[in-house]
Amino acid sequence: MVLQLRETREREYPSIGLPPDMVGKEARYWTELLLVHSRASRVLRGDLDTFISREDQLSFKDEPLVLQFLLSIGHHIEVLLERALKELRREVRKHWNLRAKQQFLTELNGDLPSLRELFDVAEEELGHLWSFWLAVTEGRRDRLSKLMERGVPTSSPRTILIRLLLRVPAISEMVNDATLVDIGRHLDLQRSTPTFDSGRFAVSPRVADGMPAVFFICRHPTTDGSYEFYVGSSKANWGGLSAIGDIRRRDRDDRLDAYIPFAEEAYNALKKVEKEAEDSIPERGNTYEIRRQAIVKMRKESAFLGRTTETGQAFDKSMNPRQCCYVCQGMMGYRTPAVFEQQEIKTNLCQFDWDRRRGYAHSCAEIDVSLQCSINWEQNSKGARH
Repeated sequence: MVLQLRETREREYPSIGLPPDMVGKEARYWTELLLVHSRASRVLRGDLDTFISREDQLSFKDEPLVLQFLLSIGHHIEVLLERALKELRREVRKHWNLRAKQQFLTELNGDLPSLRELFDVAEEELGHLWSFWLAVTEGRRDRLSKLMERGVPTSSPRTILIRLLLRVPAISEMVNDATLVDIGRHLDLQRSTPTFDSGRFAVSPRVADGMPAVFFICRHPTTDGSYEFYVGSSKANWGGLSAIGDIRRRDRDDRLDAYIPFAEEAYNALKKVEKEAEDSIPERGNTYEIRRQAIVKMRKESAFLGRTTETGQAFDKSMNPRQCCYVCQGMMGYRTPAVFEQQEIKTNLCQFDWDRRRGYAHSCAEIDVSLQCSINWEQNSKGARH
């Protein structure tokens, strides 16, 4: 079969329904939704700021990807964040009662901002983001409107931004297989991950912000002897704001649809190989050795996804290098330049939990990139697996 990657999908609108009676626990739940909303707006504004700082270093041929980045942020503003805030306001009015009124106008347990204040900050952050986006897209909005009608990007804004930054010669020329691990320093994404202090209250960085938790970058060899960067990410983390999170997961699933059967085949094969390794090792409970052997044995399985000739590296959302999880190491064989202590390696392999994964075979950022690598090999008649 010919693989394809769906870059866009028909836009979907969030719908939020909340419990009819606001007790203390539910009020805290509302608090999380509004904090996530505010943080997401702030992060998207940071991404726009980073883009502006590098826009003059991009070439005309990068314009299609620039439009995808701006379209993705515009979609998040107009379709996701603005709609979600309206829905939350509607739910407040629908369930307006004395308890709700008290919690809306006063602090919760004396240590949290009032819901009114949280709504005000969410609206302010979204307003700042809107204004910034309108300024940045001056002269491009007609094209963006036409593109929006065709569909919205299935990648996260940050993922598209990283792809753009890797097209800046001053950045791409600094990166080779060995220095890929230091790419975060070259991308300089600090302004895209701001600390959140509204001037009224600070928000813990543990609060979700609509960003993927993991990114993966592959420096892929091309037929002309040069290299191309492929970037993928895990699903975006929207925390309690699941009305948006579920939409973004469906966007990502649609993006990877052609590759999901292969990912599931490899996922199930790894499970089988792990069980065989467990049965062959006399020492029960040695999870590290079992999984280390399973990774090696998976290379001989027909379901193995390949990638043993390509160099890639996983990063957290602050672009610090991190290990590929056990499943990714088993399903794919990317060469990763980052070096970790032996105890860190053991912990990483042992902490994976099949039950918590719930069969979500394609959840990792590496799967997105593996599909891109496979498409490259197919297009160049390399005949590689997938």
